[in-house]
Amino acid sequence: MRRKGLLFGFGIIFVIFTVVTLAISGIATFVNQNGVYQEQEEQKLQEIGGYLAEMLEADGDDFIMYQNYLIKHIQEPEIPVDFADAGEAKRAFDRLFADACPGKVLGEDILPEDLPLDLRKAYAFSRHAYYLELFEKARERFGLIYTYYLVPTGEVQHMYYFLDGVREEREDGYLNLCDDVEESIEAHARMWEAWETGKTPDGFDTYDNEYGKTLACYSPVVIGGKTVGVVGAEVETDEVDRGALMAALYVAGLAFAVIVVGTLAML
Repeated sequence: MRRKGLLFGFGIIFVIFTVVTLAISGIATFVNQNGVYQEQEEQKLQEIGGYLAEMLEADGDDFIMYQNYLIKHIQEPEIPVDFADAGEAKRAFDRLFADACPGKVLGEDILPEDLPLDLRKAYAFSRHAYYLELFEKARERFGLIYTYYLVPTGEVQHMYYFLDGVREEREDGYLNLCDDVEESIEAHARMWEAWETGKTPDGFDTYDNEYGKTLACYSPVVIGGKTVGVVGAEVETDEVDRGALMAALYVAGLAFAVIVVGTLAML
């Protein structure tokens, strides 16, 4: 009986020891891995944002021309919300432009605002569809919640969502363009830092909004030595927490197996 009592007592101690050890190990692992996963996500977001910024920068003056045109004519373009082929939109504009302006080069011989209305609409459609599709594909390929391109409106702490990776419909049924949104420096410190310094800042801005809890990194778009906008890329914090949790569970399970094997060996 005494032997059974000792074994029972030892069993209770073993269970308590195991639970406490696993809890401490799991929490420590989760905290450590959460930091590791955040660093990995930050690097990923910066690389994606940098890639998208480079794609816009590669178009140089052509992109600036489109940006300036659209901001001056926000309501004029009629871009379908559900367009699916940016390439066809570009080919359609090229055909129309060649017929209407033979021998001329857009941006050199004639500006977009000097084109007839139907050509201006085709121009906006062709350029916006291309850039928006670029941002959407990056978001889908890398499992992000949101990608976008911002341009200051000129009003203090206000940004245009020039390229919005989530398509929204305006009242006339066409794609909503250039939402003017107040973005406070307190809540969007790294966004404004990217704009003001022309460099990608370290760390995240964290948000809790209609897209859930997210981490956001920002990359400036610099053309001709001038910062013309900021690319944003966001990932859900659940993705970071999920990865850290799986790592913590793996370590806890491994620790449990070691403890059980060791105890059985001693017995």
